[in-house]
Amino acid sequence: MPVVLLAEDEPDIVKLVTYILHREGFSVRTATTGQEAVVVARQGEVDVILLDIMLPELNGYAVCAALREDPLTRHIPVVVMSARAQAREVERGLEAGAVSYITKPFEPAQLGEQIRAALTAATGEGEGGGAGDSLHR
Repeated sequence: MPVVLLAEDEPDIVKLVTYILHREGFSVRTATTGQEAVVVARQGEVDVILLDIMLPELNGYAVCAALREDPLTRHIPVVVMSARAQAREVERGLEAGAVSYITKPFEPAQLGEQIRAALTAATGEGEGGGAGDSLHR
C-alpha cells in the first residue's frame, strides 16, 4: 500500500484528507509543520507527499526546496494542495519541485487521481514503492 505523507496544519482538513486517502487505498502519515514534514520524509517509507503551502515553521515552498536538495528525499514526488490558486502561486509551487498542484476546495476523487499520477511519474509503473526510484520530470 503506497504511503502518503500529508503535510497540513488544519485539523479538519487532515481528518478529511486522511479519510479520503484511506478510502482510495493509501496509508497516511501526517505532519503539521513544515519542519516536521521534512523530518518525516527523511525517515523514509514515504512514497508521495501531499503538501500544503501555508505551514508553520517552514512554508511549503521551503519544504519542497529542502526535499529536492536532499539525496534522501529528492526522489519523492510532491503534490501541492493549497487554497492559493493564482497562476503565479501554482507556477511557484511547480518551480520549487512539485509534480502537480491541487487547489482547495478540491473534489475528493481528484486527490486519488493526483496521487496515483505522481506515483506513476516517479516509478514509471504506478502503485509501487517509490522509495528507491527516481523522479523523471
